[in-house]
Amino acid sequence: MIFGLSIARRVQFWTIRLRDNQPMNLKVHSESKLGLLQEAEKQRQQLETHLVQVSGDLKSIFRELQTHLIELEFENEELRRSEAELSKLHRHFFELYEHAPVGYFVLSQAGIVLEANSACYRLLGSDREQVVGRSFGRFVHPEWHDRFFYHLAQTAQLAVKNSIELKLRIDEKTSRYILMESIPVPAQSGHSKNLYSVAIDVSERRWALETLQASEEKYRLMFNEMVSGAMIVDITAWENGNPADAVVLDVNPAFERMTGLARENAVGKHILEIFPQTEKYWFEALADTPKLGKTTSVEAFHRQLGRHFALTAFRSKQGHVVITGVDTTELKKGEQALRLELEKRIAERTAELTESIQALEKQIEKREQVEKELTRANEQLKARADQMRRLTGELTMAEQRERRRLSKLLHDGLQQNLVSARMKMGVLRDEVGGFDLKYEMDKVRDLLDESIQMSRSLSVSLSPPVLQSEGLAAGLKWLCKWMQQKHNFNVDLCLESECRLPKDVSIMVFESVRELLFNVTKHAKVSWAHVRLQQIEGAIRLSIQDEGVGFDPGRLEAAPGKDEGLGLFSIRDRINLLGGTFSIDSAPGKGSRFTLIIPCANASKEAPVFS
Repeated sequence: MIFGLSIARRVQFWTIRLRDNQPMNLKVHSESKLGLLQEAEKQRQQLETHLVQVSGDLKSIFRELQTHLIELEFENEELRRSEAELSKLHRHFFELYEHAPVGYFVLSQAGIVLEANSACYRLLGSDREQVVGRSFGRFVHPEWHDRFFYHLAQTAQLAVKNSIELKLRIDEKTSRYILMESIPVPAQSGHSKNLYSVAIDVSERRWALETLQASEEKYRLMFNEMVSGAMIVDITAWENGNPADAVVLDVNPAFERMTGLARENAVGKHILEIFPQTEKYWFEALADTPKLGKTTSVEAFHRQLGRHFALTAFRSKQGHVVITGVDTTELKKGEQALRLELEKRIAERTAELTESIQALEKQIEKREQVEKELTRANEQLKARADQMRRLTGELTMAEQRERRRLSKLLHDGLQQNLVSARMKMGVLRDEVGGFDLKYEMDKVRDLLDESIQMSRSLSVSLSPPVLQSEGLAAGLKWLCKWMQQKHNFNVDLCLESECRLPKDVSIMVFESVRELLFNVTKHAKVSWAHVRLQQIEGAIRLSIQDEGVGFDPGRLEAAPGKDEGLGLFSIRDRINLLGGTFSIDSAPGKGSRFTLIIPCANASKEAPVFS
C-alpha cells in the first residue's frame, strides 16, 4: 500500500512540472530576438533534460508496477488457497457441528432458539420448524422453568461458562433429563449477548441415580427400622490369623436398645474400647467374613453385658463387615423353663405310656384271639362261598341238562310226531275228495308246519348247540343272529379277545347276556344294542349298551322286590357267586350300560377276533 502511494505522488509531481514548463508560460521580454532564442534554447534544453528524467522515472515506475503485479498475483493465489482451506475447514466444522452426538444450539437472552443441530432436534423430539425461532422453555418441564430462566440470566450476567441440569417434557408421557452448558458470546449487533449451549442426554444416569438413591433410602430405612441389632465394622487388628479388634462405623437403633449404648458413643471407636471384656470367640467367629459371600454365625454369652446373643456376620461389597444379632437371653430362659417343663411332662407321659402299653398288650392279646376266630370264620365263609359257587355251577349245569333234555324231547319226540302227522295229513289230502275238506286239511297242515317251526325254535333256544360245542364267543354270535331273526333286534357284537371259560361259567354268562338283551327289547324302546367282549388282566369284561330311554338304578335298589328288577338282581347274584361284579350305568333319557366282570384266572387268551 505504501509503495503504491509513493508512485502516485511521483507521477503527480512530474505532471505539475511539465504543466508549469509549457511554452505559453515562458517569459517574453522586450529584449531582442536573440535573447529570446537563447532563452528558448535554454528552456528547450531544460525541457529535454526534464523529459529524459521523466522517461527514466516512468520506466522505473513501470518496472515497479510489473513487480507489484506479480506480487499481487502471488497474493491472489495465496488468497485462493486460503479461501479453499477455509471452505474445507468450514465444511469440516459444519459436519462436526451437524452430526455431533450432543445437541448444539444458540439461544438469545430471552431463551429463543436461534440455531440448532440435528442432535438437538432428536433430543427434543421435534423438527427444525418446531424448534428454531421458538422458546426453548416450551420444551422444559413446567416445574423446571424458573431454574432454566435463572440459568439464562446468570450466564449472561456473569459472562462465564455455566451449567445446569434440566428436565424436558417431550410429550404427555415422555420426559428426559439433559445437562446443559452455556457460554455467553456477543451478538452481531454488539449490544445483547447470545448463549452458545450444549445439551447432553443424562436421562439414564439420572434415572440410575434416582434408583440408587431410592435403594439407599430403602436400605437405610430397613437398617434403622429392623428389629435385629446391626453394626457395621472394619477389622483393624489380627492375631494368629483371626480378627482381634474392629472399629465401629455405624449402628442402628435396635443395637442401641439391645446394648444400652448410644450411637454417638459407639461410632468411630474400637469394640475393645467400648466392651473391653469381649471374649475372643466373638472375634474368631469373624475369621471367614473377609471372603465375600461367606456368612458366619455365633451364639454365646457376653460376660460384660450379661446377655445371650445370636450374631450373624457377612462382608458387604464395600469391604465392611456387617454384624446383625438378636438378644436371646429371654429365649434362653424360656428354653430352660421349657426344658424343665418338658422333662416333667416326659416323665409323666412315660408313666402314662407304660400303663397304656400294658393295657395295649392285653388288648392285642384279645385282638389276636378275635383275629384267629375271624380267620376261622373267614375260612368257613370262603368254604361256603366255594360251596355256593359249586352249587351255582351245578345248578346251572343241571338247568342246562334239563334244557338239553327238554330240547331233545322236543326234537326227538314232539317234532317227530308233528312231522309224521304232517306227512299223514298230506297222504289223506291226496285221497279225499271235495274242495272244502282239502281246504280244511291245508289249514291243519299249516298249523302243523307252524308247530314244527315253534318246536324247533324252542328246542334251539332252550339249549343252543353251538354254545355247547364251540364256547361263549360262538354262542354270543349265534345269540345276535337269533335276536335279529326272532325279534327283529340288531346287536352290534365286538369280540376284542376270545378266551376259554369253564362250561358252567360260559353258560351262566351267556344266559345273563340273553336276559339283558331281552330287557333291552322290552323296556329300552330301541331296535339295536352294542355288546363288547374284552379280556383284561385276570378277568373278562362284557358290556351291553343301548341308547334307549334309560332308567334310575336307585329306584331298583329302593324297591328290589318289584318284578322289573328281579332279573337284574338275579344276574348280579349269579355274577357275585362267580367272584365277579355287575354294574349298571343309566339315567332317564340317557340310555343304559350293563358291565359284567368275571374272573378267569384259568382262561387261555386266544388271538384277538374283531366282529
